[in-house]
Amino acid sequence: MNRELLAKYCLHGKGKVTKAILHKDGFKFGYYTGRYETQQGHLYYYCYDYGYCVLGKDKMLIVKLQPYVQNYLDNIM
Repeated sequence: MNRELLAKYCLHGKGKVTKAILHKDGFKFGYYTGRYETQQGHLYYYCYDYGYCVLGKDKMLIVKLQPYVQNYLDNIM
């Protein structure tokens, strides 16, 4: 379900949504398949090929998995 919800709000490779909307739709924040931390310290949680990063108190950036992140995740597993 998490992957489907992220895909729903990530129509063109990126998207923004509030935590409240995802929570209302049934998103489970504790379930993810991988984590990636950027050099700037931003933490992305991935559910297969979609990920999210918390922006501030309630906003979330949703992204499509990029090849360099996939390579990182493949090497740490």
